[in-house]
Amino acid sequence: SFSAAFPPPDLVPGESLRRRYVQVMRELGSEAWTYASPAGHPPYLEAVGQWLADAGEPVEAGWDLRAVAGAQAGMTLALESLTVPGDRVIVESPCYVGTLALLRAMGRIPVPVPVDRNGLDAERLASTLQKEDAKLLVTVATFHNPTGVTYSRARRERVLALTRAHGVPLVEDDTYGDLRFSGSRIPSFRMLPGAEHVVHVGSFSKSLAAGLRLGYVIAQEPLLRRMATVQEVHSIALPTLSQAVVARYIAEGGFHRHLSRLRRALRERRDAMLEAVHQHFPGEVEVTEPKGGMHLWVVLPEELSSLDLLKRAIGQGLGFAPGPLFFADARGTNCLRLNFSTHAPGVIREAIARLGRLIPGSSAAAP
Repeated sequence: SFSAAFPPPDLVPGESLRRRYVQVMRELGSEAWTYASPAGHPPYLEAVGQWLADAGEPVEAGWDLRAVAGAQAGMTLALESLTVPGDRVIVESPCYVGTLALLRAMGRIPVPVPVDRNGLDAERLASTLQKEDAKLLVTVATFHNPTGVTYSRARRERVLALTRAHGVPLVEDDTYGDLRFSGSRIPSFRMLPGAEHVVHVGSFSKSLAAGLRLGYVIAQEPLLRRMATVQEVHSIALPTLSQAVVARYIAEGGFHRHLSRLRRALRERRDAMLEAVHQHFPGEVEVTEPKGGMHLWVVLPEELSSLDLLKRAIGQGLGFAPGPLFFADARGTNCLRLNFSTHAPGVIREAIARLGRLIPGSSAAAP
């Protein structure tokens, strides 16, 4: 299956984390089983802040961060704090399927704006902001899910200026931000001038281990206080132990070493998938070439259906995420997302070759 995007067991530093759990449990003693501070275990907040500063994106004066149970919890917190049921929320088209599911579950209305190779279409966004009474904008600007594209700096500045002018808070889901394996880092929205209305959501679910369910939210202090009240009602506090382990892992350099290995592996897997797609899919197919993250976006000829392809693929023991999942208006029938993180290069090449044979018009398609 190339459906889900997460670090597979062979790319998770399980033994290293296990040793630190044992060490931290011994050192914390009974503190390991008590409530942490509602904002987060202080060593965890300090380690995350230092990690971000070392990456060139410090938590500057007037801003602060809180621990959350992964990026989805951070998104939920922002939505519940800044909108009410019935509010319209601008999303990318295509958009992360978890965001669409969250909006619908919470009774918010997704308003799609197209994404191009530089990010959210600024002219369409401007038009939408004028026509719609939108209360929030949600974006995955770095290694966008599902397309893999990264917003240019100029596009970020334009989107930021538009949302600021219309008084619409901007929530950036930066789940994949640490997974760059080529090119230069582009500043997050919160690092640009005039970003007072930005909420930044980060996570260790893709960069370290999905089962940790640990991330963070960064915002200016008035916004963060607003979210803190909602968060504390829901969860009181996050478990101390996992926060302490991740803090230790970051502080001792383990996370940095792990990320170096993970990035190399992801690049090898991306290259294997791109090579196989170009070799075995029809020549008219368009495919993104992301510089990080975990997935490719494939656009088939318009007359082909990814849903029909998925039915044939499942029968052959193959899987992927079909395009309509990622559109608020059920478009994208000729699109699909392929995750490249979960299998070794050899498995990827063999499976993509098999998938290609199921696509009408490919050189090796079955009659």
